[in-house]
Amino acid sequence: MALGDALTRDVAETERVCLDAAERVLSGLFVEGNGDRHEAADLLAADALVTYALEFAAESPAGFADRATQALVRFGQLHESRA
Repeated sequence: MALGDALTRDVAETERVCLDAAERVLSGLFVEGNGDRHEAADLLAADALVTYALEFAAESPAGFADRATQALVRFGQLHESRA
């Protein structure tokens, strides 16, 4: 399961927990992935985790844009480190 032990964390950590889990899933795909069809489920899981994180972040509209931008930068760095 992508969330692992993080399931027991406080709800206040939801955004970070989901982004961390999505990063682990995507990192695994970048390192081990070869474009097989079964990887679609992992991509969907990462997408759902990011969606949950951003939905949680939207609960505080004042900082949402900054946190969403930071998430994009974070995942962009994953791609850059692969190149």
